[in-house]
Amino acid sequence: ACLFSLITNNIADIDIDKISNKKRPLITGAVDIATYKKLGKASLFLTFLFAFSSGVLNGLIICLFLFNYYIYSAPPLRLKRITFLSKLCISINSFILVLSGYLLACGTANQFPLSIILYLLIFFTAAINFIDIKDYEGDLKAGIKTLPVVLGLKNSKRLIGVFYFIAYLATYLLLKQ
Repeated sequence: ACLFSLITNNIADIDIDKISNKKRPLITGAVDIATYKKLGKASLFLTFLFAFSSGVLNGLIICLFLFNYYIYSAPPLRLKRITFLSKLCISINSFILVLSGYLLACGTANQFPLSIILYLLIFFTAAINFIDIKDYEGDLKAGIKTLPVVLGLKNSKRLIGVFYFIAYLATYLLLKQ
């Protein structure tokens, strides 16, 4: 599921990567787009095969994961263009994967800690903005409203640092319980 999501995102980001990630295989021509799309289709097929072989519920959870990353990466929604909402998508998918593991281990979500959900949806959403720093130039040119594009590179680095510090403190409080 992650491989398919990465392939989908990389295809949608070709123009950005031509500016910010010039050494990626699609940009250098080390992998042609047709082969890359075939790899994406194969990984999607294997995702469904393995996810549903571990149970219908897990298969549906992985489908939700795929859907969420697709609307994050690909047009027409391409939610990665919207400050914080894009990172909320990533946080939701992190929660989905944690929940999937929890369900496989415990069989039910009845006892799943609310504090973990809140941590992922609040603190992880804020801190994960660091992933946009390396793509600043490409996102700026493409009109992707990431935190670095909205606040500028210097100010966003400072704010993301504050987010990380707060997330670190929140982790202590979460584990202290």
